[in-house]
Amino acid sequence: MAASLVPYALLRLYHHLFNALDRRWAPLRVVLAGVAPNVPLNGVLIQGVGGLDSLDLAGAGIASLLATTFSPVLTIWLWRSTRIAGARVPA
Repeated sequence: MAASLVPYALLRLYHHLFNALDRRWAPLRVVLAGVAPNVPLNGVLIQGVGGLDSLDLAGAGIASLLATTFSPVLTIWLWRSTRIAGARVPA
């Protein structure tokens, strides 16, 4: 659980930055895109599909951590690719 706090904090930071730029739908899209990999990852890691061992409850935690980490990575990519007034947004 503690490992998920860092990606969550980054996601909240960029959420507020996009809101300040009046791009209120961008964080919602990123969160929805981040939840999408959680479903198949849960299936693979909990059940042990494709030759992987079943990890049960630990698999659910790992899948959630990976999905939670994906959202801030996608948000940072979206932030860096955003153009404002013809100039690239500084990192």
